[in-house]
Amino acid sequence: RWVRGALTAAGRALRLDPDDAAALELRGAARWRVVRLYNDARYDTAEVRRAEEDLRRAVRLDSARASAWAALSVIQRWRGNSTESEQS
Repeated sequence: RWVRGALTAAGRALRLDPDDAAALELRGAARWRVVRLYNDARYDTAEVRRAEEDLRRAVRLDSARASAWAALSVIQRWRGNSTESEQS
């Protein structure tokens, strides 16, 4: 699957530059995809938190990352935070 490759590529990029917004966005999106693929409530909480942290950091570093903003909005809706979802 692309998810494993994305996580590996993002990890490599982030070891070289921990502030690589594109790599953070990629890793966050891949982590979110894992949650959606496996939909395991025990796994979701930690992995969703990790995905959200990556995506939030990506947009702090580069606020023009539209895909990261969109993914954050989806995560907030998934959590039931409609107000924050609309802000993302």
